[in-house]
Amino acid sequence: MTAAAGSNIGLRKDNEDRYYVNEDEKIFMIADGMGGHEHGQLASKLAVATMAENILKLEQPLSLEKLEEIFKSVNTSVYELQQQLNADVIGTTLTAAIVRDEQLYIAHAGDSRLYRLRDNKLEQLTIDHTYYAEMLRLGQLDEAQTEVKRNVLLKALGPEENIEGQYLQLEILPEDLLLLFTDGLYNVLSEEEILQQVSAEDNIAICVENLLQMALERGARDNLTVVLYRHEGEVRP
Repeated sequence: MTAAAGSNIGLRKDNEDRYYVNEDEKIFMIADGMGGHEHGQLASKLAVATMAENILKLEQPLSLEKLEEIFKSVNTSVYELQQQLNADVIGTTLTAAIVRDEQLYIAHAGDSRLYRLRDNKLEQLTIDHTYYAEMLRLGQLDEAQTEVKRNVLLKALGPEENIEGQYLQLEILPEDLLLLFTDGLYNVLSEEEILQQVSAEDNIAICVENLLQMALERGARDNLTVVLYRHEGEVRP
């Protein structure tokens, strides 16, 4: 097993998170819906399903340009759902990781996260598209103001007709571990605690269980979702 995933409702009434794992095609995604329970579920489900469908039906090699095109088409699908339902806001985060020919392709919008564990170092590859993170990047952090707006999303799929996401292409090495989380998990577990958990257990399915359980014991109020993938590398003759 090279991939494992799990999700928990936390203290919410519904789970608006969605994940997608396709070990054979090496496609991994998480999404965290917004816009009320029913609408959030619809948005995250639609985003993950549409993204997967478009990648799987590609008849050409994946490129960063093609990935961006697909990601923007997913945004259009969620935006059109919002228009059809005549809702104030329907949206979702989406973080997608696709491995092709020893390259990692990433498409991302929102505050779900993708980390890479390499040589026992945990590195966040995605940017948090939140008011708090943006003020931090600009060096304009006002604790009193940002505490109120800490979880305000600046980017998500669906609310706006157009989206400028984050797109990356990076080399992936054997034994690299990819970790995808929604904010319900990383809001209650520090990076040091996450690193300790994944470093102490080789079985990634057990790692997923341990991370979810630890977050729940910390009183996680939000939905929480984890996807782990350990890259084995190409099998060469």
